[in-house]
Amino acid sequence: MEDMMAKPEKNRKVVYTIIEKPGLKKSIWMKIGIAWENQDQSWNVYLDALPLNGKMQIREESERPSRYGNKEAPGLPAQQPFDLGGSIQ
Repeated sequence: MEDMMAKPEKNRKVVYTIIEKPGLKKSIWMKIGIAWENQDQSWNVYLDALPLNGKMQIREESERPSRYGNKEAPGLPAQQPFDLGGSIQ
């Protein structure tokens, strides 16, 4: 996996799984890894998680549909850092 950083960015893709839940109007796109196209048009896929539905999408990072156009979701406050309320000993 150390050679992943040496690969050109143009050959790098993002691996998503698309989760569809009852009651949601739109699917959830969860990034689960990256993929590299080799010179012989074969692919190396590095997954950080496995899709429970067995389905994956390999796309350019910019091709992923954005639900809110890179903005905060309407009606939700910006996330604050998690505070444990003291130091951990």
